[in-house]
Amino acid sequence: MRQPLLLYAARAGIAPNVSDNDKKENPIPATETEFFLPAETLHERYLDDVFRYVTRRVVRREEAEDITAEVFTAALTAWPRYQGRTDPYPWLLGVARRKIIDARRRQQSGRRFFGRREVLASETGDAVWNTLTEGLVARVSDLPETRALSSERQRVIRGLVEALKEEQREALLLRYVEDLPIQAVAAVLGKSPASVNSLLQRARQTLLEKGRSYFLSDFAEETT
Repeated sequence: MRQPLLLYAARAGIAPNVSDNDKKENPIPATETEFFLPAETLHERYLDDVFRYVTRRVVRREEAEDITAEVFTAALTAWPRYQGRTDPYPWLLGVARRKIIDARRRQQSGRRFFGRREVLASETGDAVWNTLTEGLVARVSDLPETRALSSERQRVIRGLVEALKEEQREALLLRYVEDLPIQAVAAVLGKSPASVNSLLQRARQTLLEKGRSYFLSDFAEETT
């Protein structure tokens, strides 16, 4: 039975406050106290951040609501086993990632999710991606984040990122778009920090090899 996020949030007395055009505001780093947060209060601290993470990876808002509701429903049961031993935010993102993968499998074709070209015409994907691309390019290349990118460059870069292997793409987005530290990315992906560094290195190398002219533009020449 479907459990829309808004119904879940209404029962909790809150609602997600996420604009599709908003950049993610980094959550306050977890303190030791947050490691011991009760499961029923996780949504108060992390609902918006988890919802934003999911909306960047699925097409329709209602899909993001359903998946986010599944995340916090699962957290009510699973979190007590990890309470006090791990940072709840990357742990929740790891749960969200697995829920997205499960939903993709249920869809069979996977046509409605981030890793497919059809997302280029999604309800939320374009506005979100256009904002994120500039930050991603700034972190992978020599371009400043304030430099506007043409629609053609955004389209090509987006295609290059989508063509990466799933784990490379996810590591790249978690590190350079979600701005998570390596340790947190490792927690989300269930890998060691060394493995994450290898994924990031391969992802950056692939992007620069296949689209060097789009990442390393003539910006330096224009300013000399």
